[in-house]
Amino acid sequence: MVNFIKRKPLIQFVFIALVLNFFLFLPQFSAYKDMWKHLPNSGFMEFESYPLWSSLLIRNNFDIFRFQCDFLLILLIVLALPIRWKYSKWLTWILTVGYLFLLSYNIYYEFSVRLYGGHPYFENDLALAIGVLPTFLKEIGFGEGKHLLLYLIVGLLLLTIVYAGCRWLLQSFQRITIRAKEKYLIFSIVPILLLGTIGHHIFPNKGYKNAWKTVQWTWPKIFRSMDIPNSASPHTVQQLQTYSQYNQIELETKPNVYLIFVESYGAVPFYSEYATQHLSFMSRMDSTIKTKGWSSVSTYSNSPIIGGRSWLGFTTAITGINVESQIQYLHLLENFPDYPHLTRWFKMNDYLTYRMKTMSNVKKSTSELYKLSEDFFGFDTWIKHEDIGYTGFKYDEYFGGVPDQFALDMFHDKFLHEGDQPYFMFFITMNSHIPWRPTPPIVKDFKKLNDFTEKPADYDKLLETTDIIRYHKTIEYSLTVVQNFMTTQLELDSNCVFILIGDHQPPTLEYVLNDSISPFAVPLHIMSKDIDFTDSFVGQGFSKGMIPNHKEKVLLNHAGFYSLFVNRLIHAYGKKGSIPPDILMDGLD
Repeated sequence: MVNFIKRKPLIQFVFIALVLNFFLFLPQFSAYKDMWKHLPNSGFMEFESYPLWSSLLIRNNFDIFRFQCDFLLILLIVLALPIRWKYSKWLTWILTVGYLFLLSYNIYYEFSVRLYGGHPYFENDLALAIGVLPTFLKEIGFGEGKHLLLYLIVGLLLLTIVYAGCRWLLQSFQRITIRAKEKYLIFSIVPILLLGTIGHHIFPNKGYKNAWKTVQWTWPKIFRSMDIPNSASPHTVQQLQTYSQYNQIELETKPNVYLIFVESYGAVPFYSEYATQHLSFMSRMDSTIKTKGWSSVSTYSNSPIIGGRSWLGFTTAITGINVESQIQYLHLLENFPDYPHLTRWFKMNDYLTYRMKTMSNVKKSTSELYKLSEDFFGFDTWIKHEDIGYTGFKYDEYFGGVPDQFALDMFHDKFLHEGDQPYFMFFITMNSHIPWRPTPPIVKDFKKLNDFTEKPADYDKLLETTDIIRYHKTIEYSLTVVQNFMTTQLELDSNCVFILIGDHQPPTLEYVLNDSISPFAVPLHIMSKDIDFTDSFVGQGFSKGMIPNHKEKVLLNHAGFYSLFVNRLIHAYGKKGSIPPDILMDGLD
């Protein structure tokens, strides 16, 4: 077979061109391999179907058997250049550079869409890469010199393979033109380019769904990535002044408040194939906390992000404005250091404010990297990984491995002292973070977790289960930890309010929702021993209990949480004559 291909330069040319073309679709197929089949005529999605003839232009399966028009156009230009073939090395480099650019963009595009559920933008992602990526790589152990060397070796290997393929492709074409003068091959590419152009107009761009085209262009995506997204528009002083009015409103009774963001807690558990089991779990949780005197209400809230960048989700909730991009986030922190957000409002009401962060740092102190964030949020006490004192087995390989139970119980044991001053505590769980490692045991005395230093016997076996199963277990673990914390550590404290809220959908699993609910929707639970307080949320779209009641569209956005929560606090605990602020369900536009 190999010898036959070598003797037929025309077959060589077509074969190499198709292989290079197919590899440009490999990033997309890899990103969606859990949803799609290998062949073009399989893996059709049930909720979106097209006539069979349309598979010439568009199909519902992200297979590799499609045509990349941009690559074919670059190839066409290279073959048509009036350059003598003795300079074919230059032609090879032109083709190689063009190919690697397309491949790099496709990897970048598919990573962004699959993880974050939206079109990538260069300017925003550059700010993200500069401010977050280096630290993230260090957190997961990929920021050291040996890894940089590995990246260099992989890059050089990829360059060598692509260059060899492009050179072989051009040499095959050279033999065709010399022996058979089959120059019509150049023009045979033109109909494919026309087909791609027609498909682009027949099936217009609808977010990332244009990736379904059988014959497709990449340049429209690239040009769109060069724009500045509407969500990146900076906030104005006039917008931010709205919440400064809250500083005139004080509480008479001051309950302690826990704002706990459950990592990756989206609507997915209520809609996946294991939804029935999760609903039973939530019902049991509701019954358990009720026996201890707690009441609860729940709803869905739209987060500004999908699949990642948790800091944008919790910043939106705490500030009351939509923070949908890294550009907005940095602009807010750099230009409004005295912003009147929720934490500052609690401080104005004489609360002690705490922020606990269990994520570890590999090399340097987190205070240097997060100085801007610390100044903006202004917590009295920022509890970091090194303050927690966990020395047991690391239940994840990336973020420090601290069990959520250890962190919460340690906070109560070490930082809370007897006194009359109320407190506000902000915490993000870590055990439900992708890639959803097996969960720690739940013990009566959290200090015992330091005694478990060896890998659990069934740890590797549990890793072999599917993502969705491991995800469900981590979510239920984090919720159980909070439940136990409420009903044991705070059993005698009747003056507490708990807010449990998701930051975003679980990365790569948002497809489970299947348009049943907004892909931005995450659960929001409010729990207190003051039943009148929790019931006051029912008229604001909440339902009683731990199961959100989704009838039509989601009414609340994360940006609306600030005004809603302060409104209900003032209504229940404000000084006599206090007028609660307006509820802005969408926050500030």
